[in-house]
Amino acid sequence: MLTIATSFPPVDESSAFVVKTEFLKNTVDILDLVGLHFVITRICGKTDLKYLVTALGWASAELVVTKFLPLWVGARGIEFDWKYIQMSLDSNVA
Repeated sequence: MLTIATSFPPVDESSAFVVKTEFLKNTVDILDLVGLHFVITRICGKTDLKYLVTALGWASAELVVTKFLPLWVGARGIEFDWKYIQMSLDSNVA
């Protein structure tokens, strides 16, 4: 996924369908799946545990990239104050 995000530019809806670019994107996706399969088959342990660890790692990575990084980048601004994060957490807990 990181290769797709860095190597291929985003495509807007009005542009034409380019077969070469889409083929390369799908090739990277297939290589990602083959690598994941290779890692899962080479790790010793129970099959259920391997899939559980893979799913937990995938979900954790998605959480960090989609939730934590935008918060961290936004929190570094001059107008940011931590009291607003604390107030939002307090309102969700209560």
